[in-house]
Amino acid sequence: FVISILMFFSGCNSLKRRIVVGQEKVGVEGEDYTLHYYKRKIGSRGFLKINVTEYGEPLSKNEIAIRINGINILGKEEPSYYLDVNKKYNFYIMGVGAGKYLYINNVKVREGDSIILNVHLKDTLWIE
Repeated sequence: FVISILMFFSGCNSLKRRIVVGQEKVGVEGEDYTLHYYKRKIGSRGFLKINVTEYGEPLSKNEIAIRINGINILGKEEPSYYLDVNKKYNFYIMGVGAGKYLYINNVKVREGDSIILNVHLKDTLWIE
């Protein structure tokens, strides 16, 4: 029992690591990403579609890595997900190019939301 509690807290602690300045960036809405909210006609769960571009060119599913609330999401045909409502989500999105990482924090999902997240990756490696 004690070991499982220690493993739980060590796992939570790994989610709260510091951002490496010059390599990673917390996204700014309107500059690094945009969120568009719509209402779904059917279903109460939230739906999220992610579009990722790098210098204006769209990236395919093989060219991006996505982490939602600390969980790696792999092997999707199209980056779209059903999300639980009344929760906040944190996203970590990485392009295959060196130095292109972006954090998007506290995205709120409400009942029936259909969300389109457009992410614009830029080279953050050389930012000082």
